[in-house]
Amino acid sequence: MTAIHPLMWQALQNCVTISGHGQSKLVIWNNTKKILRYNLNQNRVSQFIGQLLSLTTILAPDISLLIYQLFGTISIPPSFLVIHIILLSFSTFGYLIGIVSQNCMKDYVIGFNSSISLEKVLREKCEFRKKLASTKAGTLLGILLNLGVTLYASGAYFITIFGIFSEFDPLFLVQKYILHSVHFPLYLRAIVLLPAIHICNTLCLMFCLLTVTAHLSISSISCLDKLAPCLGWGKGAGENYLRLYTRLSLNFTLCAGISNCCCLLFMGVGLFCGVGVNFVTMKMYGITPISIYLLFPVCAVFMGMIADIMTTMIVKISESSCTLVWKMERYLSPCGDRAFVRRKLRVVRNVKVNAGIGPYVFFGVNAGTKLAYYYTVVNFTITALLSIQIETNGVQNLY
Repeated sequence: MTAIHPLMWQALQNCVTISGHGQSKLVIWNNTKKILRYNLNQNRVSQFIGQLLSLTTILAPDISLLIYQLFGTISIPPSFLVIHIILLSFSTFGYLIGIVSQNCMKDYVIGFNSSISLEKVLREKCEFRKKLASTKAGTLLGILLNLGVTLYASGAYFITIFGIFSEFDPLFLVQKYILHSVHFPLYLRAIVLLPAIHICNTLCLMFCLLTVTAHLSISSISCLDKLAPCLGWGKGAGENYLRLYTRLSLNFTLCAGISNCCCLLFMGVGLFCGVGVNFVTMKMYGITPISIYLLFPVCAVFMGMIADIMTTMIVKISESSCTLVWKMERYLSPCGDRAFVRRKLRVVRNVKVNAGIGPYVFFGVNAGTKLAYYYTVVNFTITALLSIQIETNGVQNLY
């Protein structure tokens, strides 16, 4: 019996099911056997069409509007400009995450399944396994995961429908400010719903997978911490223990291709979008159409919730790993065979989540990084609120 609450497994099942709407499933989840499989029969054409629609109906129009605005060719009202910068950042984030997940998902699936089996083995070995199960924490995290899956799944429909209704969609703005002689019919503007669903489903899948993986890793490290005294029982027990820790490190290596890139993109784009969402919520309530404005307070709360869940779990992995490595060195040091101890400690490294792309690591995520991230978001938000002035003479001046 693993430490994952049934609500978390249910959230993962719902997330994988939702990710197949409008496109072929990237992974398949067996809730009975608790096994994640990479979908070898996925339709590459539908994924390519989804990425192409994201590029042509969201990214390209928004980038064109920003370029024309920067060169002074057009003059877009502030509410349109700020909101589309936020949407462009969010869409770019989802687009890049989709590319990374398609290229690195095979290794991630192997690491995810290995993490499930390792956590199960460790809990069976641990004498205190009944005390390790945190029912309240697991229930709360399971509820938050299911809530996040619901918001992600419904967010694409709300944003697209209200955006088209309020004439905030990219194709309408391109028609209005750049291509004056071209008229995009409503059904063509509604195509933006497909890439929006594709982006939201991809982000939903990665958020759920990364959260469950982090929870499995925390449970495994906790079990290894309880079993650390067995290192002093002799070479056999010590080698078996270090073999389990090496397996944990290997799981992190297999998942690093996606987790490191997602961490980097989330902290970068999340910083930009967080400041923008807070700015719109507190500064532009009088000039943004109510159908669009109501989405921003919800996004502000939801993004803060995701940041708190993910950064807290990542920091806990890093801190627990440092404590575990220190215990391993302390319990191995009394052994008489110094060559054995030296050889085993040479391969022991802290397991942690870094921010980077591929083999390139930019920085590690720890408690100091979390504090600096929150400070930067608050600092930039206050600076934007004090330095940027928005005219509030009426909504009619924006059109």
